Amino acid sequence: MPRPVAHLANLDLNLLVALFRDRWVCLVDAGNPALDAGRLRLEDLARLPWVAPYYRSSPSPSAAPIMHQLALLDIRPRIAVRVESYLPVPHFVAGTDRIALMQERLAARLADRMDLRVLECPGQPEPIAEALWWHRQHEDDTAHAWLRRLIVETARRL
Repeated sequence: MPRPVAHLANLDLNLLVALFRDRWVCLVDAGNPALDAGRLRLEDLARLPWVAPYYRSSPSPSAAPIMHQLALLDIRPRIAVRVESYLPVPHFVAGTDRIALMQERLAARLADRMDLRVLECPGQPEPIAEALWWHRQHEDDTAHAWLRRLIVETARRL
């Protein structure tokens, strides 16, 4: 079951349905010298420049998913490029020595088109569990129930 969002965790009024699971992987250019060792090591993650979606350096540390995952691995990344979503990430990795952390499903769809490699992330990043949350007051709303069904059906096709 997905882990509850901190501010929703204690509310009995919220309902959820699990949509899908994924995992974090590393994305690098196929010609990246870090691949000479055959696999990525934690030292590589600390040394290589990063492409980071949703990253903010100020006024307080970023709550971006990449920062949480790297903190779990005790890595302080050297952010070289900041982007506003995961879709442009491969374009800023291709042809460079940069690295990125991405969802495996998305990375796998984009990697072959751009001569990129999807690699296991060293360490143990948390799994990704996507869920749809809603307030109990909407449970019997016909339009809301239709939208929830549509979202669940679409997620199953991913």
